[in-house]
Amino acid sequence: MPSLKISQMEPITTLEVDDLLPVVRLGSPVKNKNITVDEFFTTIPGAVSCSGYFASDATDTMMGAGSCDVATDTTILANSSGSNFDVFLADGVPGQVKTFIMVYDTSNVAVKPITKNGSYTQILFTVVGQSVTLKFVTGYGWSIVSLYGAAVS
Repeated sequence: MPSLKISQMEPITTLEVDDLLPVVRLGSPVKNKNITVDEFFTTIPGAVSCSGYFASDATDTMMGAGSCDVATDTTILANSSGSNFDVFLADGVPGQVKTFIMVYDTSNVAVKPITKNGSYTQILFTVVGQSVTLKFVTGYGWSIVSLYGAAVS
């Protein structure tokens, strides 16, 4: 492979977990190294801040009873069945944030995290527009950090 400056390399628009990122380790002597995208995001050595915004369109929709996708950041609740149903939320990863939003209702939806921080057993959605945002805390479970209209019991 010919010697290229990083700025001369072909650009890409998406990343794969096994793609390599170049790293220039400053010091004496300067060392050029690489790290995979997966290793980079799982080994960041400290707090990270963002001066812009972070947006994700990772959603799933629950239209009936069952377990929601714990890997998405938002679950849409759309109950058109006319019958109440339960949505179960498995344990997340430390610091994970998960939001539920009711967008359609003919009956109630109860969100039931498997591991909960606190004495609640469910979050009950009864009308359109209600929402809850949860954060997973290691050793404690899903903590309610924001609640709009839904009932906790």
